[in-house]
Amino acid sequence: MPFSVLDSISEPGGTRANEDRTGSSPHAAWVLDGATDVYTEPFLPAHNDVHYLVDHLGELLFDRTRQGADTPADALLNRLAAEIGDDLAGHGFPAERTHPTCSLGLLLDRGDTVELARIGDTTLIAVGADTTELSTTFYNQREAAAVAAAGPSGLSAPEARAALLRRRHEYITGVHPEGVFSGHPDARLRTHTAFLPWRDANHVLLCTDGFARAITDHGLFPDWPTLINEALSESLAAIAKAIRDAEHRPDAQHAAAHFKRSDDLAAVLCARS
Repeated sequence: MPFSVLDSISEPGGTRANEDRTGSSPHAAWVLDGATDVYTEPFLPAHNDVHYLVDHLGELLFDRTRQGADTPADALLNRLAAEIGDDLAGHGFPAERTHPTCSLGLLLDRGDTVELARIGDTTLIAVGADTTELSTTFYNQREAAAVAAAGPSGLSAPEARAALLRRRHEYITGVHPEGVFSGHPDARLRTHTAFLPWRDANHVLLCTDGFARAITDHGLFPDWPTLINEALSESLAAIAKAIRDAEHRPDAQHAAAHFKRSDDLAAVLCARS
């Protein structure tokens, strides 16, 4: 029997249009976290280039997994990156323009087993007799340091913006052990995966870093199993509200721990049917 999506949420962190997405098919579920667009005007036919990427990637994920999920996540995602690259080239995407990128978290249901895959700074949690976690602190540390180095001028200052574009290119081309999803011709995906039997995963949570702040920044729950139990008894929306309340407290102890005071968030909670 297939798995079930028990709950999902996606909402913006401020007045800008939400760049996070959730989605599912009969054999997969995912969250997408668009990296903030670096241009004021879009080139691609969407609100901005990042919206085009996450919307198109969501459509491809649904199409490629609705009949089954036999292809390993790494091979599937590399194939989709190539398809998106071809699509952007068909639009005449300028070589000098920085490609849109995103992080993603993916669940692939393979019957008795489940594959979890992460690119970028999403968090994936499977809870059962034990807890399996796929996550990273790499980006938050680097981006927080960049914001601090930029000073009062922020990331819009010429030197800070140039450094931002260099970091994006590094993430796209796989210079570091962590990377991003991109259709860039030189993209090298850094996909982190875990396989486990469904019997060892009563529930699986996929979330973007904005939602993970409930644990990582604000300490609203002592651990992920407790957060998931709260989501089961209340809702993901209730947890999102608690995150927003914590973000906007004047005395928030962890306000400086993240490079954004408030962030878009998305989460999907799944279980084996």
